[in-house]
Amino acid sequence: MTGVFETYTEEAGQTFYYCRLRDAEYQLISEDDQ
Repeated sequence: MTGVFETYTEEAGQTFYYCRLRDAEYQLISEDDQ
């Protein structure tokens, strides 16, 4: 999986911390693990 890991905060009476993976892409390499 690749993408851009971002963190940010929002103030709404208290502080909220968030993280997200932007522009996420994945590639299935092997189906043997399923």
